[in-house]
Amino acid sequence: MKKALLKAVSAVLVFGMAASFAACNVKGKGKGRKIRADSDWYDSNLYKITLGIDTNKNVDQSYSWIAGTDDENMVVVTKGRYRMPDTVTTAEEANPYVIAAVSLVDRKNNTTVRTINLNGEISAMDDITGAELKDGKLTLKVSGYDMSTYTAKTFEKDLDIASGKITDTRSFSNDEGTPVQKTFKAGDYKVDTINIWDDSGSSFVLAIYSADGDMKKAELKEHGADIYDVPLILPLNETTALITAMTNTGSKLYELDLKNAKTRAAEASEYEWLNPDDLYNSKCIDGEVYYSTALGLYKIDMAKKATEMVLDYGRCGLNRTLLSSLEVTECKDGTYVLCGQKNYGPRYDANKHAAEFYIVKLSKAAKNPHAGKTILDLYAPYGEVDENINEAILKFNETNGSYFIEVTNKYTSDYNTADFRNVDSEDEYENITLGLSAKMSNQLAMDIMNGEGPDILMNTSPFGQLNDDSYLVDLSPYFNDLDKEKYFTNLLESSKKNGKLFQMPICYTVEGIFTDKKYAGKSGIGFTTEEYSKFISSVLNGKELITSGQAHYFAKLFSCMSDKFITEGKADFSGNDFKVLADYVKDNVPEKAPSWSSEESPVMNNVASFTSCYAMSGYFYELDDIKGDITLLGIPSSDGRGPLIEAYTSVGVSAQASDVDACIEFIKIILSDEIQENLAMEEHFVLNREALRKGGKAAVEFYNGPEGDMMFGYNKMTGEPLANRIKFSEKNIETLESIILSCSGMHTEDQAINLILIEEMPAYFTGQKSLDDVVKIVQDRVQKVLDERK
Repeated sequence: MKKALLKAVSAVLVFGMAASFAACNVKGKGKGRKIRADSDWYDSNLYKITLGIDTNKNVDQSYSWIAGTDDENMVVVTKGRYRMPDTVTTAEEANPYVIAAVSLVDRKNNTTVRTINLNGEISAMDDITGAELKDGKLTLKVSGYDMSTYTAKTFEKDLDIASGKITDTRSFSNDEGTPVQKTFKAGDYKVDTINIWDDSGSSFVLAIYSADGDMKKAELKEHGADIYDVPLILPLNETTALITAMTNTGSKLYELDLKNAKTRAAEASEYEWLNPDDLYNSKCIDGEVYYSTALGLYKIDMAKKATEMVLDYGRCGLNRTLLSSLEVTECKDGTYVLCGQKNYGPRYDANKHAAEFYIVKLSKAAKNPHAGKTILDLYAPYGEVDENINEAILKFNETNGSYFIEVTNKYTSDYNTADFRNVDSEDEYENITLGLSAKMSNQLAMDIMNGEGPDILMNTSPFGQLNDDSYLVDLSPYFNDLDKEKYFTNLLESSKKNGKLFQMPICYTVEGIFTDKKYAGKSGIGFTTEEYSKFISSVLNGKELITSGQAHYFAKLFSCMSDKFITEGKADFSGNDFKVLADYVKDNVPEKAPSWSSEESPVMNNVASFTSCYAMSGYFYELDDIKGDITLLGIPSSDGRGPLIEAYTSVGVSAQASDVDACIEFIKIILSDEIQENLAMEEHFVLNREALRKGGKAAVEFYNGPEGDMMFGYNKMTGEPLANRIKFSEKNIETLESIILSCSGMHTEDQAINLILIEEMPAYFTGQKSLDDVVKIVQDRVQKVLDERK
């Protein structure tokens, strides 16, 4: 059954590519679009709010959110804790380290006028789970644990915001014995969501209160899945509401009969226009429901069964990453107010866990200051790009007089709606993700060929199909003069396909086998298949590090050596290199990947690991885990080539771009010292060697301090504190540089070709056909795919 499904997927993908060049049926807006003078632009004001957190102390964790507003003030709740010394062993000793505060922010001048400290009211065993402001009273919902009785407790506290005093504390519980997670208004009804954990998993009870106070309960369960969150309940009519639920198999929609307290799965066809994942960051204002994405603010129109972008975050002078992390609190007469805690990624800052709360006011401008510029469409999966890349976009748009980069919302992915419910191994997971990636790759390729694709393609390096003159510009001539002493120019060489650089690696992981240098093969940077087989048998007692089944394992090896098999659009699998890989897999690799649900323990040792190492912390983790003179080696190949990079941030330029030189200017901004250093200081491996060293030096200092104590100060097996934990030095950064310099390729896959290999190669591995017979079939099918792309 699974093989039939895989065959159907690969056939549909090939047919889709062939059809794409025979007909043009796209939704693109066309090239050369100009910004009109009357198009939306918003003047912006940004305010950082004081929360009462003592920044002289190291903050272990903190979170702030808006609880409500009245005519004068915005009320912000902050919770968390300061970092505690190891000498703290009791709840009483931990109480002074609690962060619990309420800030009153003047809505006119956007400054904090008062902070109410609740440390005496909230203990180290308590957690503020919600807050509601009404008539000058802030009701805090708190869940805690009574150490004297060893029981959970839930209670409410009423805070009079005028006096700053707690006026009432009362027990708050329900028949389920667990705290209410969230409360929603649905017409005349109020719905409390209560998360239930039992032997069958995670589900919800919905307590539905009518206007007269009657309460009924409805169960929200999903057979074969756990429901972890209910981010939104949206009224559809007087007696029906729509529920968004987050499960371990993806987002789901349900309908709730408010009158009869019944739930049922929503008809998928009724809500194809609505992505439930988007509703996680939703807000109801004046009867309208808004949600925020990386691209902008959208409004839901249930009557029209449509969503509409009402605010494009790219149409103001602020960073889209900041805006997308905030929530909307006001939408009126062309003015939007957004506020909330800014979301940060990893960074070398001892106080990085201290919440930063911002208020943004956006007012529609009389004229767009960029009027007359030509729009360059930029594609990135889900519209999401790093904060520093967004800064590069802002800088480009501010300084270029002719062009304006706009992140396109044209493309959507089926990834969020894919059903991973029955996936139980790495192979099964990759069968789905390969198909999804192939579909998106085909769509981009089709649109580029038809002149309707984006001008700039970000983070598409995994789409090997696009590495061709038909789709992308060769970037080599524009960056041949990069100084190899300043940049890892070897990464540009190793990222080339047929001698051309189609996708510029910006931030990347290093992928391969971490182990002691002494185990390297003859090349010094990798293994031949024979050398790797000996390494597994003699050093690791036969325990394979790469946990794929035969077909997927072969596809991985093939992708790493695809330059040997496909050149200038011609496939040739008849040589010895292909045979070496196929024979190794047949003789050494299990037919199927291990089941995730089996009781067999994963391969764990302190000698070697197969990994894609992200960030300095990941590299340091490997140093702590693997013993010896550590290095990174390539996975098995016919020629012992080195490790790979996987560029999770990359830039390509469409062969049909409105202006290639303008796109190149944008890439040069990303490669500037400022952007590269900012990326490096946020854990990323970058192209600029000087920036990497600077980030590495900061990482050494950072992870040798308290943050490192948290990560590396405990035995990974027992959890016991270590008397002497690992300490890092700049020598480790020099070793990392050597590893990066040894990388000999970019991890990229032509998903449509890999699907063919995964489908056809098992006939050889299982002895059904000879290798010559399989090669003939595979080569013919792959060549047809390549020909149909021309």
